[in-house]
Amino acid sequence: MKRLPKFRAALAVLGAAGLLGLAPLATAQTGAAISSRPGERTPRALPEPAAEGMRLSLEQAVSLAIANNEDLNVSVNSAEASRYLLLSNWGIFDPLAQASLIRAHSESPAASDLVGAEVSTRDSTNFSTQVTQLAPTGGTFSLGLTVARTSQNSSFFFVNPAYDSGLTFSFSQPLLRNFGTRATNIRIDTSRNTRDAAALVEVTTRMSKVFSLELRRLMDHTPSLLGKISPRG
Repeated sequence: MKRLPKFRAALAVLGAAGLLGLAPLATAQTGAAISSRPGERTPRALPEPAAEGMRLSLEQAVSLAIANNEDLNVSVNSAEASRYLLLSNWGIFDPLAQASLIRAHSESPAASDLVGAEVSTRDSTNFSTQVTQLAPTGGTFSLGLTVARTSQNSSFFFVNPAYDSGLTFSFSQPLLRNFGTRATNIRIDTSRNTRDAAALVEVTTRMSKVFSLELRRLMDHTPSLLGKISPRG
């Protein structure tokens, strides 16, 4: 029972030291924000030490530790890579446009009078374009257009050159495998979780560096405060 007052006094001193330690952190938070983009945090050189050593405030020590922390650089780059991975996975819903152009020319000697020319020549130009869009349910919309032009020297063709065109529309939907929004967005959801986890790792890296410096400062000051407590028998 005699040790209880000592224990309470020690807790009171540690609580007061903690409040004093959190005060510089609150002041440091009002300063300039720390960028979380790769390459925007430039390393900072340490100040020249004096004869009695190097004296730094808590805010200066935190800013130097964060600016020169290689672990933080790794976590920042990992978080940025996860953001780009999420952006690339969202690309499955981007429309896909395709186009093709084919030009052909052929010549062949006539095998009979029904050809309409001594040497049959044929020129054709085919153009096609198609737009494909993925649906949230896993289905695929497709819209296509084809245009063809054909010309030849046969006397039996009254429409020369001849044009042909066509418009197509299709929709395909899986009914069992890969059906539904969950199967379609599985990679997006996974990359989103990876991005959030990388962001938490980045924040944890910063907090661990700041708290380690603050804990070291508290450990340096706490023994001197505890020594002022007079024991009671």
